[in-house]
Amino acid sequence: MSDAGIKLLLSCLLLGWVLSVIKVDALDFIRLLSQSLRHAGESAADAVRWGMPYILLARSPWYLSI
Repeated sequence: MSDAGIKLLLSCLLLGWVLSVIKVDALDFIRLLSQSLRHAGESAADAVRWGMPYILLARSPWYLSI
């Protein structure tokens, strides 16, 4: 078995042990992770939606019409 395989096996065992200590089911952990990723994506989309008018304003030649 390669060095990377041993590290992967040990990290999986460690994660399983931590989840069992804090009484979290693996399926609950996957749900939590997917909800966190979804929330992060929504926050990023909100930030882009908020900033887009300012980006477009900076790129438009509004000052030439004055």
